[in-house]
Amino acid sequence: MEKTLVILDLTLRGGYTNVPNVVLAAPGLSLEAKGLYITLLMSAQKNGFFPGRQRLTELTECSKKTIDMLVRELEQKGYFPIPASVSEVRS
Repeated sequence: MEKTLVILDLTLRGGYTNVPNVVLAAPGLSLEAKGLYITLLMSAQKNGFFPGRQRLTELTECSKKTIDMLVRELEQKGYFPIPASVSEVRS
């Protein structure tokens, strides 16, 4: 028997991003870095690749300097690059 999911909430109709709980609950990882991680994951799941720095500044409304700082933070904590098994999940 096939089941159909009907999404009534209009905010969810635009799609959603699967984010590992370990990232959301990571101690010592800033909220901004978690937000960037989610943005990177959203793009990878939707388009199959990560956006460039210019596109990230548009999506996050952060400066290139801030994007670079947050990417370094994700790298230092071991959350970037994002493993293919996580980024390949499609919504």
